[in-house]
Amino acid sequence: PQKIALCGVATDACVLQTALAAADQGIAVRLAADACAGSTPENHKLAIDTMALFTPLITITDTGSLLVSHKAD
Repeated sequence: PQKIALCGVATDACVLQTALAAADQGIAVRLAADACAGSTPENHKLAIDTMALFTPLITITDTGSLLVSHKAD
């Protein structure tokens, strides 16, 4: 199965749209939430919470866990 790691600006726009489009295509997304920034802290949290609804296709993680899991792949 295909999978991608994702981070960026803005969590509540580009990151959210990219993650949902990838999940819609059946691509597993691992999102490094601590490497993202939203237009506001509240919007960042709302976008993260929205993406978490798409588990297991979208996994919310942090950069440390992402790097460890990348080494295991």
